[in-house]
Amino acid sequence: MNITINALKFYYGKVLKRRFAYEIRRLKKDKKLPVVLSQEEFQGFYHRLPT
Repeated sequence: MNITINALKFYYGKVLKRRFAYEIRRLKKDKKLPVVLSQEEFQGFYHRLPT
């Protein structure tokens, strides 16, 4: 969606030599949570490490 907004602003500003008269809010990317191991997965991993 942000690419479309930028394309319209470019077209109006550079090609038509006019100001883009619309205020369009840009979409924000969703923040993804980091992937973490469960306690059981961590313990299984930890016990396999050489001492």
